[in-house]
Amino acid sequence: LLLWMHQEGLSRPKAFDDRLAHAESLRHKSNEWYKKDDFRRALHCIMGAVHTLDYCPAEQMGQSEPERQQVAKAMLPIMSNAAMIFLKRGDAANAVVAATAGLKCADKVLGEDAEVRQMRSKLRWRRGVARGEAGPARDLDAARADLTEAARLDPGSRDIRECLENC
Repeated sequence: LLLWMHQEGLSRPKAFDDRLAHAESLRHKSNEWYKKDDFRRALHCIMGAVHTLDYCPAEQMGQSEPERQQVAKAMLPIMSNAAMIFLKRGDAANAVVAATAGLKCADKVLGEDAEVRQMRSKLRWRRGVARGEAGPARDLDAARADLTEAARLDPGSRDIRECLENC
């Protein structure tokens, strides 16, 4: 990842606000590649976004609570997108890891608002789909539990309901 970032002329900024902006920019680039069905480049960009917001423990200790909240909230769409990219690449195990990491970020956000609730639903849905795929991550009971929770969080989602009915 670091070699790719260097080859692309990308580096992790030092300033907090610059890192948030850079991660958002990489997430948007990832979305562009995703729409073109180039999941390899989409994965590179989204992992670059994760790297950008990855603070070492000493840096985390120096952050204020509002900064930690901003990072946790910024990670939600990044990890949700990572889970979907892994699914598109046929990597259900890493889709589960990405969705679970996103849900841990959601747990860190204080005062869940509609946006966080929506992201939590997407992450549960994507993890449920990944857990239903054949392979080492397959766990149909856990898949159903994730899909049930996703449907509870977003009862209007037709995609989630259809997936749950087929589970």
